[in-house]
Amino acid sequence: MKKIFLLLIILLLLYCTSCKDNKEIHEISFVSSIGIDYKIDTNEYEVILYFINTINNVSVDYGLSEPELLGYTASSISNSISSAINKIQESSETMISLKHLETIIFTETFFNQKNIFEFYNYCKNSHLFFHAFEIFITDSNLKDIFLIENMTDSPSYYTLLTGKKNGYDYDKVLFYNFVNDILTPNYYLKYPKITVTDEFYKKNNKKLKTISHTGYSILKEDYSISTYNLNTINGLRLLNNFNLYTAKISDSLRFYIKNYKISKNIKKDEITLKIFCEIQILDNINNLNTNNLTNEIKLFIINEINNCLSILQDDQIDILNIKLTSNNQIDYQNTLLNYQINLYFK
Repeated sequence: MKKIFLLLIILLLLYCTSCKDNKEIHEISFVSSIGIDYKIDTNEYEVILYFINTINNVSVDYGLSEPELLGYTASSISNSISSAINKIQESSETMISLKHLETIIFTETFFNQKNIFEFYNYCKNSHLFFHAFEIFITDSNLKDIFLIENMTDSPSYYTLLTGKKNGYDYDKVLFYNFVNDILTPNYYLKYPKITVTDEFYKKNNKKLKTISHTGYSILKEDYSISTYNLNTINGLRLLNNFNLYTAKISDSLRFYIKNYKISKNIKKDEITLKIFCEIQILDNINNLNTNNLTNEIKLFIINEINNCLSILQDDQIDILNIKLTSNNQIDYQNTLLNYQINLYFK
């Protein structure tokens, strides 16, 4: 009898404790995205937390609703990332949860050795969130990133800030990729660069501010970044897998590249890039046979990648991570680069 009574007391205590710790959904503010900027003049960090609107987001029509129905922001400036986040928590009437964090967006001014390891140590020592978020870099004003009007296209407001993905057309960077980048010698990683742009949308019959993927930033050995825009170095797209890209050889030859896959095979003095993709021609072509068309598209892909590799090599960036893969046993300058390209026309 005593044992049964003791068991009932234990169960009652457990029940009471769980009730006390549990919170209703309206008592929790879920952070979906964090923006971090570094103020060079004051040596401080500005942190913006983007919260999912848990009251309205169940019934929101994402293509038509106003941005404030989807989410809202809170910001703080402090001398460390952790203290800036803590200041927001202290001023909040609800508990802030980072368990559903999807993205972290850095400004270009953030990148130096001190700031990078400030962020790394904060994440390493924090148990507040899962380290499964994506990392982006922006050349736009950080506040503008969280005030986008269009939420429907990919990558767009809703896609980047809340993690609703319709396939990836950029090289995705997760936290563990970032850790490899900063701790592994001769490791180079492409961080997607996003920019606030004005785009015309027929559905709304007006221009709306949205987020566009405009390039990649690469962390160098001295922890600074070099940024490359896709409109000038288009071959950067072709160095990673993607779902869809509209390419143009001339005004009369435009085509979709779909389900693009690339891999590399490294031998002692030879590198082979293996490429598989689908091609859908967008223009009516009368005088070009299939063999000529295939060769022209293959040559386009090869020239775009070669131009990209040449520019990055001049900047001493081994974007294919050849030295890392071969344990520094390969002479990049004297290595033969081969291509195996398989095109499938739809």
